[in-house]
Amino acid sequence: MAIIGTIGQTTAQCTNQLASWNPNLRTMTANDSRLLTIHGIALMHLLAWFIVPISKSAVLRAVQKSNPLVTGLSLLDVPASELPGFQGNDLHPVLVQSGWNDDIRLDVLQIWGALFQASVSALYVSKDGSRTPLQADTAGVIGATDSSPPLGGLVPALVSTLFGGTTLGIGNFKPTDGAYQTDINGVMSANSKVAILPNPLSGPGVELELADMVFTSAARPKYTLAQLKRVMNQPVLLNTQEPITNKGKCILNTYYLNNATANPQLRTGNVTLGPGSTFDLESTFVKAAPDGGFGHYLSVDGMSACAQVLGSNPLYCDDAGEQIDPAAL
Repeated sequence: MAIIGTIGQTTAQCTNQLASWNPNLRTMTANDSRLLTIHGIALMHLLAWFIVPISKSAVLRAVQKSNPLVTGLSLLDVPASELPGFQGNDLHPVLVQSGWNDDIRLDVLQIWGALFQASVSALYVSKDGSRTPLQADTAGVIGATDSSPPLGGLVPALVSTLFGGTTLGIGNFKPTDGAYQTDINGVMSANSKVAILPNPLSGPGVELELADMVFTSAARPKYTLAQLKRVMNQPVLLNTQEPITNKGKCILNTYYLNNATANPQLRTGNVTLGPGSTFDLESTFVKAAPDGGFGHYLSVDGMSACAQVLGSNPLYCDDAGEQIDPAAL
């Protein structure tokens, strides 16, 4: 995607048109442009996704260790028609995403200002032997932009962890004014970290590396847009297991890319996963990297786009799999 902004611009590439039709649900948009306004219509979400192949044993270990309150988790086989390259080998797909959220609407309330988010999720996860493919987070952070307070992600992280069913930490991000930065050669990059001991007053604080992304447009993409849309819309397993509404359930974060301003672009590049990429405190994905334990995963593919995002209420996971909106695929 062409970079449409420079530092200081606030022109949005896409707006969230879902809020007025879904007033009782969380809505937002996901946008991968360099910069965007923080006054959009629902949630503006600058986002890039990458599929990272990691050994099955490491993925299963990370999933189980990072979701200790959830039992019965295993990995499903990946159909070649849905995601090629994971058949006849010991590899399993992990979705790494990083982006910018804005105009977040939750029922009648809205979150003031923009926030960054990044997550690492195993795809094609099974719960209790079901054939419904799920996403299971191994890490997730949310944090402030340059227009937000230094600990702007604190309240959303607490709310998500305590009541929303998804564990989130506080993150730090580079750049601080857009989803990613670009150099004069068109190479894009983004960095996310987990804040362990934030120190916004005097600094520095203590943090763990979550993910580094360096990427360009893909001349020969490994995956089609349809394949990527299918996997990024898999139901997300709730891992905090709050007993009343969330235990054993999933949510749908439906990404719509069919609006005129979506402009999805297929990407290729390198993703480096750090110790913060799993909640298991064992640096599982760092140790599993083919470079001998430095966390580098080279020549991985994915996409960036300006998506409108609709979040569902908690659903039983099989029901969530049946309710994926075909319009998003």
